[in-house]
Amino acid sequence: MPPQPQVKKRETSITILPEEIIFNILICLPAHVLYNVMRYVCRQWRRIIEDPQFVNTHFLLATTTLLMHSPKRSRYYLLDLRECHARLSGFEFNIPSKYKYQIYTCNGLMLIFRGLVTNCTYYVGNPITRRALALPRLSFRVVCCALAFEASSEVYKVVVVYRTEKGCSMPYNLDLGCAILTVGIDNAWRFLNYALTKEDMTLLDTRPPITSTYFVYWAHPFNHYILALDLKSESIKRISPPLSFRCTQYINILNYLAKGNSISVWYVSRNFSMEVWLLKDYTSEEWVKILYIDGEPIRNQLRKVMSLDKYESSRKYAIVVPRSWYGKRILFDALFMKSHLFVYDLETCGCYQFDVEYGESFSSVPMHFVNSLTWGC
Repeated sequence: MPPQPQVKKRETSITILPEEIIFNILICLPAHVLYNVMRYVCRQWRRIIEDPQFVNTHFLLATTTLLMHSPKRSRYYLLDLRECHARLSGFEFNIPSKYKYQIYTCNGLMLIFRGLVTNCTYYVGNPITRRALALPRLSFRVVCCALAFEASSEVYKVVVVYRTEKGCSMPYNLDLGCAILTVGIDNAWRFLNYALTKEDMTLLDTRPPITSTYFVYWAHPFNHYILALDLKSESIKRISPPLSFRCTQYINILNYLAKGNSISVWYVSRNFSMEVWLLKDYTSEEWVKILYIDGEPIRNQLRKVMSLDKYESSRKYAIVVPRSWYGKRILFDALFMKSHLFVYDLETCGCYQFDVEYGESFSSVPMHFVNSLTWGC
């Protein structure tokens, strides 16, 4: 029998694809898949994934979720509001448990430390890539801190507000001051020559700061001003809110939320309607009204999950509180219903609620978290 002619097999490996196509395929995958699986396929894929251009492009396309802490189980959860219904999933940090006490997020990076104590070690890291950088120790008591991205210089800065102990000598002889460190660049903290007052403690000691790409804000509903730190000039000033606030029959709750590169203030009335104002210009302190939300959809949703007696009492003493601005959706919780979260859709003007599994309750303000390969250190 005559020998059969050999048929040359066609190469089917994905490596024959142009690198641009491989780039566009990999860019669509989640960060944890890229880092834990895809970068081990071959040297070419690893080089693409670790390229700074790929990391930056992937960050711009990455999904932003909300990171929430449940003190009951000492666990963190990721809340995704992109779908018509919210999705809640557990989240592990892949870092030693002794550093899980306090966490702040910025662009997929986390500021991690053991608590607001003297001589505390701070770490900035990415939980996806498990890379972490230890910051210089602080030898004084920290009141609050924040991790923020300074967009004009494209650097990350850690901001701490400190107070001195008796017999402790501090820069500029300040009892209450502010220090800044540029991550990956500075080897020591820079102390600002700005004297914070005891009145400022209401802002600094009770609520976490609100960060944007240019500023860090400290705000409290019962203070008549906002403290704002310009990350570029590293200067602090007071800003007046757009309206004077009093707990009257018309306004029941006031809250501040981050909005883009600025800060927004929410006035919530007793009938659940809301006015939202945005700080348009930092220099002139100009505020503009950007949104009005009718309270009817929220009232209807509350009636579905509450008894009539409980609903009527809630109108007098406690109502839903805006917690986070997530694209075209707003996340609320109810002061009297910790096991429920509410979402208001700005496009459809509809409201829906979802129950938190296992009776979880969330005490902290949700933080935006980006599933990315970012490493700004």
